[in-house]
Amino acid sequence: MLMQGKRLVYPKTIKSELKLIPCIVYKTDELCVGEYGILEPKDFNKIDKNDIDLIFVPGVAFDKNGYRLGYGAGYYDRFLADFKGVKVGLCYDFQLVDSVYKNEHDVKMDYLICEEGILKL
Repeated sequence: MLMQGKRLVYPKTIKSELKLIPCIVYKTDELCVGEYGILEPKDFNKIDKNDIDLIFVPGVAFDKNGYRLGYGAGYYDRFLADFKGVKVGLCYDFQLVDSVYKNEHDVKMDYLICEEGILKL
């Protein structure tokens, strides 16, 4: 993506606030292992989430309606609550289930990408 001139944004975790801060990354060496053992930006090159067109969202499981099961802390639920861009869930086929328990704050994905293919929801 960087070689194609796209802006690449990674979430920086603020564990004390259970919050994700979107930060622009210009080179992959600007990443380090964060709070949960996941690569995240070293610095706070913040970007407004309204300037993000597309977000790839991880999950423990996704259902065929586009809802996700996360790890329980609600980071992505809070971040996505007022997100206006395209939401894409990424998963392996075994993570795609018929139904996940969803709450009123859960946000539906627009697409799911897994080995089976791309599902438009």
